[in-house]
Amino acid sequence: MEDKEFHDKVDRLFESKLKRHIIRIKDMKKGNILTEDDMNYSKVFFDSNLNIYKMVDGELLEVENKNFKALLL
Repeated sequence: MEDKEFHDKVDRLFESKLKRHIIRIKDMKKGNILTEDDMNYSKVFFDSNLNIYKMVDGELLEVENKNFKALLL
């Protein structure tokens, strides 16, 4: 199998797996899933351990609020 063909197949595999899951943030104190209107920042990032990060002045900062938990749906 050629390298390009292999990489194309692997890319489609990861793409199809990632499209099935959605990451949301839950407010553990209130017990509800946050919507875009509930957050005071426009972009949220996650690492492989589902730690939550926000962008502040072009820098990623970890959200250190224990009330928020990332959920994989």
